Amino acid sequence: MGAFVKSMVEMDTVQIEITDMCRYSCSNCTRFCGHRKPFFMDFEFFKNAVDSMVGYPKMVGFQGGEPLLHPDFEKMCYYIRDKFPKKQLGLWTTLPKGFEHYRETICNIFHHIFI
Repeated sequence: MGAFVKSMVEMDTVQIEITDMCRYSCSNCTRFCGHRKPFFMDFEFFKNAVDSMVGYPKMVGFQGGEPLLHPDFEKMCYYIRDKFPKKQLGLWTTLPKGFEHYRETICNIFHHIFI
């Protein structure tokens, strides 16, 4: 029996991993967060990823690691907001202490917030 393969357009959600940096080093982390030098997606690469998804009819969002730790997090939020309607946007976060200043941006940009 062959492997079952879904195309991206059949997926309910596409997540853009903008960083694998995290404040935790959980032994069961499937993203290997905190276990090596952190990765931060370059803003131009991010724009290309977002632009390639324009027209995708389902949820598009950020994940990591912890997306709020990316130095361009807010800039990325405003970029994706201009490409997709709010009800399509999702954020996967632990809402780390010290990043409360992003509260308004997060509430204004993302319809789906997964903590």
